[in-house]
Amino acid sequence: HEWPSRRPSPFPPPSPAPSAAASEVLRTAMAARLGRPGGGGSPADWFNDMPPISKVLMCTALGLSTATSFGLLSPYALLFSPNAIIKGFELWRMFTPCIFFGNFSFPFLIQMYLFVTTCLRYEQNPFDTGARGTSSDMAWLIVLAVAVLNAVMYTFHYKLVTSSLMFTLMYVWSRREPDAPVSLFMFKFTGIYLPWVYIVFDLLTGKDFVMPLIGIAVGHLYYFLVVELPGYNGTELIKTPSWFTDFVSWSTGAPPPAPLVGGPQAAQQGGGGGAFPRQGHVWGRGRVLGSGAETR
Repeated sequence: HEWPSRRPSPFPPPSPAPSAAASEVLRTAMAARLGRPGGGGSPADWFNDMPPISKVLMCTALGLSTATSFGLLSPYALLFSPNAIIKGFELWRMFTPCIFFGNFSFPFLIQMYLFVTTCLRYEQNPFDTGARGTSSDMAWLIVLAVAVLNAVMYTFHYKLVTSSLMFTLMYVWSRREPDAPVSLFMFKFTGIYLPWVYIVFDLLTGKDFVMPLIGIAVGHLYYFLVVELPGYNGTELIKTPSWFTDFVSWSTGAPPPAPLVGGPQAAQQGGGGGAFPRQGHVWGRGRVLGSGAETR
């Protein structure tokens, strides 16, 4: 008796199971990429242990790109437009041009990777401008940087400056921890060279370098006003307002920064966290999104 042949399945055949060696390599790579800031190895643990400002920035950028990629929102509604801001009261246009990475694509993944890595690096040890080197100081830096970038967009008629904000944070971090070990591909160097290495990389790949240079200029202005000018004549022009610190603590659920014994300058002299206690959870030890540099 001849049995009738089975109908071909409409589903593709299952992929062969990866070998044990391949699975181990994948697991190790994912652990290194995620960094396990709070000690957990899963993406959920990594996300839950992220500092609050980095988490908000990443979720906002991802949400905007998701909305435009699926047609829920027009990308033109996120670009800088003085008329829409003033006449239409579309105030979000002052912020979204600094954090919108475009629709889902491979360049989007690269930009998000660099942006989140930069935010995580700096938020773990920002300059103390009045909130004891906590997340509030990083949030105040972002507010000031966005204000300056709005002036730049208005003056030069730019519509989008996402990479500028990223390079502002990257440059300020490089001045905060100039001796931190960093690696890119097979090259190892210290943190002070990180923004310049990425600019060289952009030049080699044919990308625009004007926006990164604008971000570095904004970051250097911030560094000069926070570190150089007070050291020269004692003038402190940038101070994180107490009401802003209270707002960040209230909105993120983090405890307010503890009083510092020895004056505001004691924190800046300590370096690597200074004399002040860090805010919230101790992020543990790991590699920040594959940067090659261990964090504590």
